[in-house]
Amino acid sequence: MELIWNERKCEEKVHQALDKAVDKCYTKKSFKNDKERIEFLFELYAEYISVS
Repeated sequence: MELIWNERKCEEKVHQALDKAVDKCYTKKSFKNDKERIEFLFELYAEYISVS
C-alpha cells in the first residue's frame, strides 16, 4: 500500500512540474487551478486556429 501512495505522490510532483513548465512557455501568469489553466490554453488555441 505504501508503494502505491509513493507512486501517486511522485506522479503528482511530476504533474505539477510539467504544469509549471507549460505555464512558463505561454504566460507569466500563475493559475489558481487546473480549470483556469485549461481555459487559458483553450482560448490561446482558439486564437491560434482562427488566425491560420
